[in-house]
Amino acid sequence: GIDINATSRVSEPPRAKKILPSPKKKRFNPRVDPTVFFLEIKNLSLNLDEFTFRVEKDKPVTIFDPVFEGAGSLAIRNVSLIIKVEIRKERVVKRGHERPRPVLQLDKLDVQIERIRLSFKETGLDWILNQVLKGFRDQVTGIVQHNLKDQIVNQVH
Repeated sequence: GIDINATSRVSEPPRAKKILPSPKKKRFNPRVDPTVFFLEIKNLSLNLDEFTFRVEKDKPVTIFDPVFEGAGSLAIRNVSLIIKVEIRKERVVKRGHERPRPVLQLDKLDVQIERIRLSFKETGLDWILNQVLKGFRDQVTGIVQHNLKDQIVNQVH
């Protein structure tokens, strides 16, 4: 099963300038605060128990090409994520005239992962794979953290 535990907060950050309260409905004003989306997640933990996998070449050349299959478990501990998107004004020249155009811009992105634990079972070589993974746990965590950050940037842009 999949277990997800997290503490999250979706809110607006503190305003840059003070706005006096009014009885009217509050309107978005990008000159005061251009933030359109702010997400902060702390202490997110994920568990994926007993997943199955199969790794093989796309096109086997011979019948002796290896097929690697088995089961595994994945635990990701204490993921922290901060995403802040703002609206900005971009000037575009169209038909000889310069016109402003609103664009969304990723203003802040922070991804931190404390630890990733991956273990294999039922592969025939799981005892070797688990020892190798234990030695490279910090590198695997760093690679996953970097790739997650890249994917968020690609999705926003």
